[in-house]
Amino acid sequence: MKNARIATALALTLAAGGAVAQGAIDGTYESVDGFGYMDIQRVNAAGLHRVTLMVSGGSCGGEVLVDKAAATLRAGELGFDRRDGRRTCRTTISVTPGAARVSDSCITPESEEGSTCALLGDYEKQAG
Repeated sequence: MKNARIATALALTLAAGGAVAQGAIDGTYESVDGFGYMDIQRVNAAGLHRVTLMVSGGSCGGEVLVDKAAATLRAGELGFDRRDGRRTCRTTISVTPGAARVSDSCITPESEEGSTCALLGDYEKQAG
């Protein structure tokens, strides 16, 4: 049920043109189904945000996918390019004021299934 609420909120925001108030997404997020941890902080009024996305526990605790990288919020999304061997991969974070969804062009949800190293999927913003 929780995943359905997050998916609905993301879909409504993106359907509305991705309008997200700049400061509304700042904060700490935790994965709904795993050990993912994400911190989003606005850097300037032009929409630049600094993001850390990592595994907070389990066998991969401390493993970082996005390390304090900066991106501009565009249409409700933050995107980060990275190298994985010879491949260029893109990590995309779709955000709403209370939730986020993480996807990656080089990581499939199936490859993360049942793993304590999983970072993809839905996140909820933590209070405070």
